[in-house]
Amino acid sequence: MLNYQNFLIHSATTPIFVTDKTSINLLVSIIKDSDYINFIENTNGGYFYDFSLHLYGISPEKYNDVFQVNAILAEKCSVWQKSFFSIGQDIFGNQFVFSGNDLLFLNLETGESEMIANSFLEWIEVISENIAYFSGWAFSKLLSNKQGVRLCPKLSFVLGGEYKEENLYSMPFPKYLQYYSDIEKQIRDLPDDTEFEISVMD
Repeated sequence: MLNYQNFLIHSATTPIFVTDKTSINLLVSIIKDSDYINFIENTNGGYFYDFSLHLYGISPEKYNDVFQVNAILAEKCSVWQKSFFSIGQDIFGNQFVFSGNDLLFLNLETGESEMIANSFLEWIEVISENIAYFSGWAFSKLLSNKQGVRLCPKLSFVLGGEYKEENLYSMPFPKYLQYYSDIEKQIRDLPDDTEFEISVMD
């Protein structure tokens, strides 16, 4: 727990020790990072930085269960890869994904991924050093319901929609995953400066 002490100061939910050994063993079979496994065992994930950063745990709620979330991402996310395993999300629903030993930041709207860390402990360090960018903390007050929702743009970010209060609204899980997937599929492989119009499902 000492490795996460500074990070846990910003927890918005109460850490819970996981006693479900079957689920932990399943997680160990997927993720080989022992520090991440230890973190989940001792905290069960949770919300951080005023609910802007969400780390999935082991839970009956679909939006909070790491296995159920990954199953839904595999179904709905147009850029999902077999090597991906998501451990959490920012306030906009962008995912933090293990791919092998590396942790990626996956932008669901554009489909672009960025490698940001080689381990869970390094990920905590990177996130903590640039929390505004990697969590969207500044917009946490806009969440209409702290758990189970994320913020989406009224005008898509890729169409020039701004990261401002008037362009953001809350959308429940897993609807926002489908919303971003609809956008990504329509802009994929478009040449630069191509004019296009986006339609999304209600």
